Formats: sequence, C-alpha cells, structure tokens
Amino acid sequence: MGINRITLKRNSKQLLRTSNPNPLIMGLIYFIISYILSNLSTRLTGVQVNIQEYTNALQTMDLAFFQNIIKDYDPSAGAILIDIAIRILQILLHTGFMIFVLNTLYKREGASYYNLLDGFAITGRVLVLYLLTAIYVFLWSLLFIIPGIIALYRYRMALFLLLEHPELTPAQCIEESKRMMNGHKSELFSLDLSFLGWLILSVIPFVSAYVTPYMQLTYAGFYDSLKRMQYSGEHDYTGYDAPGPDVF
Repeated sequence: MGINRITLKRNSKQLLRTSNPNPLIMGLIYFIISYILSNLSTRLTGVQVNIQEYTNALQTMDLAFFQNIIKDYDPSAGAILIDIAIRILQILLHTGFMIFVLNTLYKREGASYYNLLDGFAITGRVLVLYLLTAIYVFLWSLLFIIPGIIALYRYRMALFLLLEHPELTPAQCIEESKRMMNGHKSELFSLDLSFLGWLILSVIPFVSAYVTPYMQLTYAGFYDSLKRMQYSGEHDYTGYDAPGPDVF
C-alpha cells in the first residue's frame, strides 16, 4: 500500500487556507526571524547562506552542504561562538515550527504562533537527535555517497517521533524512523522531487513564507500516513488528537 503524494499536497493546501492560527502567517514570521539570523551569521563569518537551502540542509542533515560552508569558514574565535549559538537557535526555531505544523495537522488546541519557541523546552533532546543523525549519516557516507543519501531518508521521521513521543530517547526515535521508512524511502524521494519547482522559486524574497509551511505540512502528512499504515494494536504509537475525516 503506497502513499498518495497528490492527496497529501491537496490536504496541505487545504490546511493552509482553513487553519487558525494561519500557517502562512507563521511561515512569514519564521522566514523573517530566520532571515535576520542568517544575515547576522553572514556578517560574523563572511559566509553567505541561502535561508531556504540552509533550512533544507537542517532537515535532511546534508553534510556536503555544511562541508562547503566550512571551506570558507575562517572567523575570529568570538565570532565562531556567536555563530554556533545562532545555528543552535535556528535548529530550535525549526523544531518549534515543526511543533506548530503537527499541532495544525492534528487540529490541536495548542496550535499557536508561540509554538515557535516551544523547541527551547526540549533543547537537549533535539540537539542530541541532530548530533546522532549527523554522526550516523557521516559514517554511512564514508562507504559511498549512495549509502549516505539512503541514511538521510532513513532518519527523516526521527524529529516527528521525538516531538510526538517524549517517552522515546533520540536514539530510539532514529531507530523507529528507520523502521517506519522501510519500503517508503523512494516515495519520500518522489515527494521531494515534486517540490523542486517550489524550491527554485524560493530564491525570490518571501516566497519561502508560503513554501516552508506547505512543504512541512505535507511531510507531516507523510509521517502521519506512515503511522496509520504501520501502527495498530500493541504497536500503537498514535498517541495524538486524531484529525477529523476532512483532513485525510
């Protein structure tokens, strides 16, 4: 049984139009804050990074992207410390944005623009998850580029699992993501390719304010579809406020 990406994207567009708080306003807030932080980092380090490229690299843990940044990375010690703090801040804001996305997907009462700050409450768990994911992907990449790419897709559901299941450790979330993605990596790859045009358009200022919530709602729908397909009975991980029938 496969996942219909057309249905996922149609549902995401519906949520963009009807959800309250509005995901597009959240996308705009997130874009402005991320843009300011990225420009501050650029001034400190002299390394210019496109915010959409950086956001995608954070999500997929694209090591090649970060390796290219490191080549030109030669700031002062103080600038390095501040830049590291900015990178961590961006990761936590991204986490808060994903909390908002899940709250919107499941129509929870907790959906709020303040969700953007909720990632700070689980700073340790989030940073450990990112660190472990980066290490695993790096180790697989040592074999060859293809195993590294496969590893990227294998661990893509880990953040969703961390946010939905506080009882799981970051390592368990990675393992569970690996299990969930078994047989579905090509479907997620196809979904990524379907957003290629939007990613190209994201070079236009403020376009990513639409693209980011649209994409992330779709990826959250992909996660939810995997969960519905795979978990039942004693393996039930659906500990959430289920969406109404108008969502899926």
